[in-house]
Amino acid sequence: MSRGPNADRKGQNGREVAVSTQHSFTKLEKPLYQELKNSLMQAESTEDAKKFFSRTVCRLIAGATRNAVDPDEEEVTLDPGADEGYRLGEELLADPSFRSVWKDSDLQRIVRRMAETAAHRYHHLEKNPEKTESKIFPGPGESR
Repeated sequence: MSRGPNADRKGQNGREVAVSTQHSFTKLEKPLYQELKNSLMQAESTEDAKKFFSRTVCRLIAGATRNAVDPDEEEVTLDPGADEGYRLGEELLADPSFRSVWKDSDLQRIVRRMAETAAHRYHHLEKNPEKTESKIFPGPGESR
């Protein structure tokens, strides 16, 4: 008799245990992570870093859910002060399609890694605002 991926198996104590399927989204992660890194290098402000993070993670979520979930950028925010480095909106967290993928995959790890990268750039821009200030207040002979 064939057993499916969620079939019960014997645990170490001999009891039947349910085995859940773990989905991996590393194929989606690789190009999006590289795109995020490239975008962050072009970021001129902390707001740019937040925007690039949100856009990238929204695309990741849409891809992971096969477009069943297409969150607004406001639902995914970089929050360097939060434990995870980001925040997800209540509407997104309440979506059953999102919750099942979020719970049974490596998506949390991927988003955390993206948040760490974006937060690093965010902090750099926060400590070194010269690039932002040069765009807002160009010096003599410089153009915007």
